[in-house]
Amino acid sequence: LFYGRVVVAPLNIVLYNVLSDETSSELYGTEPLTFYFLNGALNFNIVFPLALMTPIVLGISSIVSKRKKVLKDLSLISGLFIWLLIFVPQPHKEERFLFPIYTLISFSAALCLDALVSLVKKMTPTALKPTVNALKVSVVVVFALLCSSRIVALNRNYHAPLDVYPQLSAEAEGKVVCVGKEWYRFPSSFFLPENTRLEFIRSEFRAQLPKHYDVVNGTKGVPTHMNAMNMEEPTRYVKASACDFLVDTELHHSTQLEPVYGEMEQWDRIYCVPFLDSAATQSALARALFIPPHLIGEHKHTSTMGKYCLYKNKQLLQL
Repeated sequence: LFYGRVVVAPLNIVLYNVLSDETSSELYGTEPLTFYFLNGALNFNIVFPLALMTPIVLGISSIVSKRKKVLKDLSLISGLFIWLLIFVPQPHKEERFLFPIYTLISFSAALCLDALVSLVKKMTPTALKPTVNALKVSVVVVFALLCSSRIVALNRNYHAPLDVYPQLSAEAEGKVVCVGKEWYRFPSSFFLPENTRLEFIRSEFRAQLPKHYDVVNGTKGVPTHMNAMNMEEPTRYVKASACDFLVDTELHHSTQLEPVYGEMEQWDRIYCVPFLDSAATQSALARALFIPPHLIGEHKHTSTMGKYCLYKNKQLLQL
């Protein structure tokens, strides 16, 4: 109905990414085998290794503590390992590919923790068994603290786009808002005023950018100037001088195609908020978690912040 023909989306995904001799998901970037394991540890901290240990712990528990329904428990979490078995070997990896198994990760970790507590109780003297419950509490507390640190870090380091785009007031209605290297952090057209158009300016990114929908045919239309090889399409770009507003970052590194627009005469800063300069932040811990400064002082595990800014074109718009 929406495409004007019969479309089986899951089949198209397999045909393009796996079975095609002409195209490959590798065109969109590749990651090492460790990517999903590091990503899982980043988002689930201690829960992710617990989830992966579940089959081993359940097996030991069935022997030592005579745990029942082990096969049923394994069947319930089998989807987690089948999913990983399919996606880990794929060269092209993205965090979103793990979204469908997030609930299974949590469930598997819960099974593992329960089985571990049972094992510890089995091997602990009777007088000390009441203290074993502290194991569960400790895991939950550590998990909660690390999750809270991660949430604060994400909000502090990367929330800027959601703060900047709402600053586009009624003055931007019917105007052109441009992005360059920050194209992939554009949240949604819902953040733009009425009849405001988003356009791209050239940056160091060298691949195919998104294209506007066909306003006449919508999803039924076959878009022009597209390619299956993820090659750069020059028709996507407009000149920076044609932009009424611009959203970009001010970081420690700049190039000719990615200058600091706030230092150029043509542009005036309207609104800026702090944004993590990941390239200048050497510590992976500082990029991933928030550690209160008073706990570490002047330390290498502090983050380096840049700016996420909204600019106005002074040559097109009167201040």
